[in-house]
Amino acid sequence: MSDSYSILFQPTMLGKLELKNRLVLSPMGCLIDTDGKVSERYISMLEERAKGGAGMIIPEAFMTVPNPGYFQHNIYNDSCIPSLSLLTERIHSHGAKICCQMGPGEGRIGKIIPGEPIPVAPSAIPAHADPSVICRPLTIEEIHEREDAYFTCGKRVIAAGFDAVEVHAHAGYLIDQFMSSEWNHRTDEYGGSLENRMRFPVNIIKNLRKAVGPDVPILYRMAGDHKRKNGRTIEETIQIVKILMDAGIDALDINAGCYGESFYWMFPPSYLGDACMLDIARTVKQATGITILNSGNHTPETAAAAVSAGDADFIMMGRPLLADPDLPNKLRSGHREQIRPCLRCNERCVNEGLFKVKSISCAVNPRVGHEKDYVITKAETPKNIAIIGSGPAGLEAARVSALRGHTVTVYEKEGQIGGNAAVASTPEFKTIKGLLAWYQLQMEDLGVKVVLNKEITPDSPELAEADQIFAALGAHSWAPSIQGLDSDIRVDICDAHLHPELVKGEQIVICGGGLSGTDYALEIAGQGKHPVIIEMLPRIAGDTCFVNQVVIHEKIQAYQIDVKTGYRVKELTDHSVIAEDADGNALEIPADTIVTAFGLRGNRPLAVQIRERYPDTILLGDCDKVSTIASAIKDGFLRAMTLA
Repeated sequence: MSDSYSILFQPTMLGKLELKNRLVLSPMGCLIDTDGKVSERYISMLEERAKGGAGMIIPEAFMTVPNPGYFQHNIYNDSCIPSLSLLTERIHSHGAKICCQMGPGEGRIGKIIPGEPIPVAPSAIPAHADPSVICRPLTIEEIHEREDAYFTCGKRVIAAGFDAVEVHAHAGYLIDQFMSSEWNHRTDEYGGSLENRMRFPVNIIKNLRKAVGPDVPILYRMAGDHKRKNGRTIEETIQIVKILMDAGIDALDINAGCYGESFYWMFPPSYLGDACMLDIARTVKQATGITILNSGNHTPETAAAAVSAGDADFIMMGRPLLADPDLPNKLRSGHREQIRPCLRCNERCVNEGLFKVKSISCAVNPRVGHEKDYVITKAETPKNIAIIGSGPAGLEAARVSALRGHTVTVYEKEGQIGGNAAVASTPEFKTIKGLLAWYQLQMEDLGVKVVLNKEITPDSPELAEADQIFAALGAHSWAPSIQGLDSDIRVDICDAHLHPELVKGEQIVICGGGLSGTDYALEIAGQGKHPVIIEMLPRIAGDTCFVNQVVIHEKIQAYQIDVKTGYRVKELTDHSVIAEDADGNALEIPADTIVTAFGLRGNRPLAVQIRERYPDTILLGDCDKVSTIASAIKDGFLRAMTLA
């Protein structure tokens, strides 16, 4: 084990509970189960992270009271105990501990379901999903019922074998609403002063302590900064933490953001950088001395640095342990370079997994949520496989094929692997470069032959020698038929990324405001240039998930990037771009360099020609359908997995 990370693997006390290391799986909404019970599929997903070396596992919030429309596990009756006992037993079998996160409901951020009661909250406040719906204030009796539920549920989860418990009080959920003057307008003993607003969580903690006894750690998860107008500040957080410590918590699981305009802090995209919530942890730690668990875009390096500096005691990782469940074991055994990196893209884990009500997945690890279904096994008949193209689809197909025992050769017409992913990897705020480095290492370790600067055609003799061909030819930049495409100052977006010396001057006009053009604008704005984005749609970056869009728009505003939406590019000149809105109003924008980022078109014609010559050819990734890195990797994974 490298000395750089050794501090992460020291057995450490969490209250009176010893964890084998300081790496903890963050609780994440998974939507794997929708009936309130813990399934084998869910257990397998968590178990893989325990097997991979995490010191403690915290599953998603388990509900202490019935909560209509909320697809989470419940612990409000004894029927949960058998499956939870199996879960804890499987986690313990790998030497990890497991903590039960317990929630009393969503409050104002609950779903509005026709025919179901409206959401309840501390006060008569607008519902998050539909502000025209006013939440029903909880009665004193209902508050007491929720407080008492923590006693009975605490008894239940300890009986099921949990080692610790955590109060779910972050992100603007019900307990957070009681704590916050923004949402708590009560005039009784549960509202008004901070002491009164804290009465609900304090009573919950006291009931939990009675239930679990003196030795079981009680954790408390909350946002140290709501990152929004009228939200909680770090100064108030310090007062709150002191009240919580007096009530009997052992540790604070601290993060940032809440549902509303700052919701993206709960799933911080790559644009927020590494260890983006550590400053909150550091401030609270210095002010109170409480044991801190901290999440938020940590890398192994920021994790070790945070613990070494005393800013946090335990580092929580959610998406990184989805991307690579073996992260702790690889780090501990001195193989940092073997860790498959999380892209922080939010495409499969958050956008599809949570907000589109599909079960959780991962852009770079298609096995997430299917650990028992997607097991890579040796092929009965090893084949000689040719893969044309080394984008994410081709690389993943090569990796899986090699693991299955096939002999694999990848042909790439450029001088480096990655395809358009290599183009997109140039901004410092992106983590794609790390993924490509990981794939390069996998190719070497698995004996995959990668032939660079080799363009393949249907007549290439290399194809005749293959038993199976994967055409992963990717996509190319596309431009509409407009005047001036031969302008001396025009540079294609791919060339702009890979050959920055082609981009001259300071005033850079980017034609096309999809994710590619927008990311490029942010990249060069960070270098001091002055980009202008022209986009014909009403919104830029519309081809990425809305979690990321919010952050992108904030970054655009912070850099004061000029954005012209609703304009179609009509002409490029040697000194400007001429665009036109829907009413025919023309706009001429001066430019030192024009970067065209109109989009991509799949290299399907060549792929089809190859398939006509070799009918068993399988088309992969963008050459079949232009999409995301996540889709390309899953396509390569599944087609290689199911190859007979």
